[in-house]
Amino acid sequence: MHQVVLDHITLGYETDGRHDGRPVFLLHGFPDTTATWDSVVADLLAQDPDLLIVRPYIRGHGPTVLNEGHPVSAETSALAEDVVRLADHLGVAGFHLVGSDWGCRAAYALAGLWPERVLSMVTLGTGYNEATPITDLSMSQVSSFWYQWLFNTPHGEKLLRERTREFCLHLWRVWSPSWEFDEAEFAAAAPAFDNPQFVDTVLHYYRYRWDGAPGVPAYAEPQRQVESMPDIVVPTTHIQGLEDHCTRPETATRFESRVSAPYTRVDLPGIGHFPQREVPGKVAAVIRDALRRAQA
Repeated sequence: MHQVVLDHITLGYETDGRHDGRPVFLLHGFPDTTATWDSVVADLLAQDPDLLIVRPYIRGHGPTVLNEGHPVSAETSALAEDVVRLADHLGVAGFHLVGSDWGCRAAYALAGLWPERVLSMVTLGTGYNEATPITDLSMSQVSSFWYQWLFNTPHGEKLLRERTREFCLHLWRVWSPSWEFDEAEFAAAAPAFDNPQFVDTVLHYYRYRWDGAPGVPAYAEPQRQVESMPDIVVPTTHIQGLEDHCTRPETATRFESRVSAPYTRVDLPGIGHFPQREVPGKVAAVIRDALRRAQA
């Protein structure tokens, strides 16, 4: 594990493959960690060792913390900027981008704000979706977002603070109801939630999303651009588990037409919210195809 201290954030990240290889950034989500990509990375490098794979720890997870004097926040433009700043630190101009959950929304924000940096994009579970509160969600999606409404209440905050790991384990179970994961897999990820800023980051992410908390002024303009939902102009592949009980398949399709570059959708029957953990070989194959198309 590596760490870099930038002016606003101390960012942890993992690297695999060749230091001068073709760069691929893998962004994890909540509640998860960089290890969510372990099997995908092994598969990718087994067939193409000439890759540089970079896995940042997203804000509030693992070793990544906002530095003293910088308020904890989790606007999607902020998450995207962290990735760009890390790429700058590594001397990487253009890169392939893969995201899951929060990592998807960060990837869409990055592709909207810095499209010249993104060579191709693969998203898992979360399609290009509403950047501002909306009320016409399907009732199944409203039901699936129960935890987001809960986090906008004092009781939800207390519950997450006092029963962090139990709450996160429950999310894993309900978001992928057919996935019979070994709880040792969750136990290996759970230390990432011990980050002292974990709860505050999660709360800000969901409270800001639903108008329950203000944004940080430093991100006001880029966040305004993200919330305008610009067309995505980089080649995009979306992987959707059809048994995803977090972001429902119908929600993931809402704004497919806003991807104006070549777009591919891969549906996975029986798979939930964590395809990279549930069927890593299939995810690696999709990523390889996306990399191949981007080079053609």
